[in-house]
Amino acid sequence: MKICLVSSHGGHLTELLRLMSAFKNHKVYLIVHKDDFTYNMRCDSISKYLIPVFFRLPLLLVDMIIISIYEIFFLVKERPNVIISTGAEIAIPIFILSKMFGIKTIYIESMARLNDISTTGKILIRIADIFLVQWVGLTTKYKKAKYAGKIL
Repeated sequence: MKICLVSSHGGHLTELLRLMSAFKNHKVYLIVHKDDFTYNMRCDSISKYLIPVFFRLPLLLVDMIIISIYEIFFLVKERPNVIISTGAEIAIPIFILSKMFGIKTIYIESMARLNDISTTGKILIRIADIFLVQWVGLTTKYKKAKYAGKIL
């Protein structure tokens, strides 16, 4: 199975990489923002696709279009079976595009979200095939959210 992990850098990426042992018998791709941390990251078993960090507030729509172009090239070239993300904004375009490609999606809300889901989560809860939270209390607030434990 081809699995695509999508994440912005920092805590989102840290949570996502903690799941790597679950994917050891599969081909894994990582789409992540390019920064000093990701350049120095040691994940030899993962094919990395680095996307420049944009997100200048006045040009947010332009930035999303540019990221979408990078992600379309990835989807056409690699054809993953599933896309898994812990956020943040980098996940929005690829989840939307995945619907056009017939690719299953799983979104895992950050462990830091105890009382409410993130802005990215509020968008992707409508799009993701599976929407997981790391706190049981969020399942009562969001019908589609499923509790699957914490990423430790």
